[in-house]
Amino acid sequence: MAERHEALITLEENAIMGGAGSGVNEVLMAHRKVVPVLNIGLPDFFIPQGTQDEARAELGLDAAGIEAKIKDWLA
Repeated sequence: MAERHEALITLEENAIMGGAGSGVNEVLMAHRKVVPVLNIGLPDFFIPQGTQDEARAELGLDAAGIEAKIKDWLA
């Protein structure tokens, strides 16, 4: 898949560090595939309490936040 795309984006509702996106990065490096990767997920700090919708919005993991992160990264 990496050879057919200019970039990859991973999205998970879990910690970025040690998460699925990190696994993708490790596989790419093990196979010496140089492809830009944007890993989107939970940051490595305490997440304030609230509903899932509130937490996603605050962390930029709602639809608008994800779209903004991808657009900024691709710019």
